[in-house]
Amino acid sequence: MHKIQAAVVPVVAAETRAILAATDRALLAHAQMFAAVIEGAQGSDVPMHITQDLYARIAAHGGKLIEGRDDLRQLIGRLTAVKNLSDQREVALDCPAGAPEKVAEFFTDARLEPTIQPA
Repeated sequence: MHKIQAAVVPVVAAETRAILAATDRALLAHAQMFAAVIEGAQGSDVPMHITQDLYARIAAHGGKLIEGRDDLRQLIGRLTAVKNLSDQREVALDCPAGAPEKVAEFFTDARLEPTIQPA
C-alpha cells in the first residue's frame, strides 16, 4: 500500500479539474476560431486551395487538442488507481454522482465522509 499525505489528494484533484477546464476552454476557443475563419473565407475571394489548407491545419490542431484531452482522461484514471492503492483510497473528491454511501464490507462499518468544498 502506498502512503500518500492526506493534504496532497485534494491539491492534485483541484489541479486536475483546473487543467481539464483549461483544455475545454482551449477547445472552445479553437472552435470559435475555426468558425471565424470559415465566415471570413465566405466573404472573401481567397482561392479554395488556400482555404482548404487553412481548414486542414485548423482541424489537425483541434485533433491534437482532443487527443490531449484523451491523454488527460487516461492520466486521471491512473492517478485514481494510484490513490486507490494507497492509504487514501477511502477519500472521495467530487465524484460525479456524489460520494458512495455504501457501508464498508470489511473490518469496520465506516462510511465515506463528503469533502469540504473550497470557498
